[in-house]
Amino acid sequence: MTEKMGFETSRRFTKVFKNQPITATIGGKTYTYESRTLEYPFAQYLQFMKEAGQIKDWWYEQTTFEDKRSKMKWVMDFDVRNNDDTFEYYECKGYAVLTNVRWKLDIMHETKPEVQITMVF
Repeated sequence: MTEKMGFETSRRFTKVFKNQPITATIGGKTYTYESRTLEYPFAQYLQFMKEAGQIKDWWYEQTTFEDKRSKMKWVMDFDVRNNDDTFEYYECKGYAVLTNVRWKLDIMHETKPEVQITMVF
């Protein structure tokens, strides 16, 4: 069986959290956001911040952090280049922060304490 209740069986995240992906163009950039109700509006907010001169630019799912020791791999939802050319990373989470997200945050803090990650709920 390839589908159940309208969801692909291989898309566990979609089945569990009822996320609805959306492909949209914002500020000339076309991405497929995993969440129509969180990531997509946050991308619109970042574009607004860019147009208002509050940030230089933003990207969706461009940076992956890996730690070979723990075999942790984490693709950040949003990369933001600030006006001073520093980077911040934003991770959008809906209803709950799962154990593996907390584990990833701990690993990131240990291995790359200079990385700024902001959680968006």
